[in-house]
Amino acid sequence: VIDDPYHPGERVVVAPALGPDVFLTHGAVADRDGNVVTTAGGRNDLLAAQCSRTTIVTVEALSEEPLTPARRPGWIFIPSFYVNAVVLAPQGSHPAEFRALYPADTTHLRRYIEAARSDDGFRAYLDEFVTGPADHQAYLEWALGATGAVGSR
Repeated sequence: VIDDPYHPGERVVVAPALGPDVFLTHGAVADRDGNVVTTAGGRNDLLAAQCSRTTIVTVEALSEEPLTPARRPGWIFIPSFYVNAVVLAPQGSHPAEFRALYPADTTHLRRYIEAARSDDGFRAYLDEFVTGPADHQAYLEWALGATGAVGSR
């Protein structure tokens, strides 16, 4: 707690700025330069990207056309100079929702919550869904089933 330099006679709490080493998020679309457009939830994503040393963004799609700051309400633009890597990962926020594209898979989320109640359950969950599948596509085939509908299993 120090004297507030802008309001004489008042005290203010100070703390060092947060500077995460790595920030990982999921966006809607990215261009070849690494510019990302994401949904309204991305307001905090932009801030986190700005203060992180490394930002990795998985996206639903890649655009051949350059992206520019979003003019649509509810969409957020993350400029490429805050993004270190982009990875194409359709349905990449599964089992969580991705606003405007797909809902949360509540059946899968319940399974995760139940598994997380014990160390053994959580290890089994990680084996089945995180380290078990050969890749993201193999995970999606299991998690989304043959129909491709979120929550079908």
